[in-house]
Formats: sequence, C-alpha cells, structure tokens
Amino acid sequence: MRVKVNGELKECADSLSVFDALKSFNMPLATIIVEYNGKILLRAEWVSITLRDNDSLEVVHFIGGG
Repeated sequence: MRVKVNGELKECADSLSVFDALKSFNMPLATIIVEYNGKILLRAEWVSITLRDNDSLEVVHFIGGG
C-alpha cells in the first residue's frame, strides 16, 4: 500500500496503524505531531487509526536549540 508522508509517496504494509507506520518510517515518536488526512491527531489516536491506501500524513518534528 502507498501512503503520502510529507508529500512523498512511501510503501508500507497493509493494515498498519499510524503508530506502526511511523515506527516503520523511523520517525522520532517522542518529538513529532501528526496530521492524518488534514486532521491533527492526538497521540492516543495513533494506535487506533488504521491507514488505507493513498492516505496522507504530515509529520512535524520539534527541534530544540539555544
């Protein structure tokens, strides 16, 4: 199945949760916010939403600095 992540098509296994997909894409889970098909997700929703072909994820990373 294909999912668009930050505008780039990525291949992933069928029936992955958002959480499992993020892990498979090596995302830094502790420091991101995820938008799924235009809706910002709460972290608690990551495990309950199953991705479908052509879904879209926008992932924003927080970066500390000084």
